[in-house]
Amino acid sequence: MPKLAAGILLYRLQADRARPEVLLVRRRSARSSRPDASGWSIPKGKPLPRERLIDAARREFEEETACPAPPRLVELGEVVEPSGKRVAVWAADAAWSAEGGEEHNGHRPAAEIAEVAWFDARRAREMLRTGQVPLMSRLERLVKQCG
Repeated sequence: MPKLAAGILLYRLQADRARPEVLLVRRRSARSSRPDASGWSIPKGKPLPRERLIDAARREFEEETACPAPPRLVELGEVVEPSGKRVAVWAADAAWSAEGGEEHNGHRPAAEIAEVAWFDARRAREMLRTGQVPLMSRLERLVKQCG
């Protein structure tokens, strides 16, 4: 059975309102407390048994960023990572900031998360895991349509 995950690509518009910045997470290595060398990712994770994908995306976002999941989500579709894992993704416009993984309302990001940070669209393409890069083009089309 193929692996499945769900996540949220949180974005905010830069001052020129033309290009988004996105919130990404960097996981810790399974073998040490150092950041994982495989790169940055959208906040995502596996759904629980019988959990709807959108609910899993919200739960994982909150666990990994220590911030409340945005209430309004727009479906971006699915990507397939090189490992074969399918990732269902929703986009959300940020009305608040989760800078640098700092505590938010007394909560901290999940232990497996080394860093949480904002990246402009160009830099996000460089930093994201290969299978997630197409999400940036989808997000930019969405922002252009709504802008």
